[in-house]
Amino acid sequence: MLINNGLEEEVPIAILKTDSVLPQFKDQYGEYPQMLERLIGTLRADLEFKTYDVVAGDYPQNPSEFDGFFIMGSKASVYDSDPWIQRLGEYIQKLYAEKRKIVGVCFGHQLLAHVLGGRTEKSEKGWGVGVHTARVINPQAWMLSDGLEFNLLVSHQDQVTTLPDHAVHIASNEFCQYSMFSIANHVLGMQGHPEFSAAYALQLMNLRQEKIGTETFREGVNSLSQPTHESVITQWMIRFLEV
Repeated sequence: MLINNGLEEEVPIAILKTDSVLPQFKDQYGEYPQMLERLIGTLRADLEFKTYDVVAGDYPQNPSEFDGFFIMGSKASVYDSDPWIQRLGEYIQKLYAEKRKIVGVCFGHQLLAHVLGGRTEKSEKGWGVGVHTARVINPQAWMLSDGLEFNLLVSHQDQVTTLPDHAVHIASNEFCQYSMFSIANHVLGMQGHPEFSAAYALQLMNLRQEKIGTETFREGVNSLSQPTHESVITQWMIRFLEV
């Protein structure tokens, strides 16, 4: 269990759900929070999670009851004017001011950057899909010491184009410059999807083939034969929550 204020006690992790899996995929893959729980459960089966559907306006009443917050991916863009995105941005700013632990994945990563002083935009490079390799340029104390590169599944068209002040640029690749960043010891954002399986990523690519484009789709599908390092990233996330 995570350590809270020096005492060993089970403290739940809040998952802020920002999208729903399409009905035709739910039975096989589950919802996004379930994907995350399964991922972390492979290393820490003792952790407790509570999911809040922020699109529907559901939020934790008392943030201090949680040891950390995960903000999931979404088909929405962080710069959209939807009221739920605006409210989530304000909630993030509140958590940040209180120095709560926050981990953002894809949309969550982009929103963290966007509302904390950086910028997210639709990339002129188009869609990033399949397995992408990122290079660690600023290793952190909570990361494993071995390996300066990692592979993760990605699925995005928006990118962080400017980091917030005081952010540490952790990892980068040619397609996505700011693929991972942190702020102090309480904010961590990553563009990749450690919670995705290759099978689910393929389903999304098939669904979006026309939007993605023929060449990018082909490269994305072919990339799925590469190994991915979600177990390493999961260890990083757990260690980040503990520091």
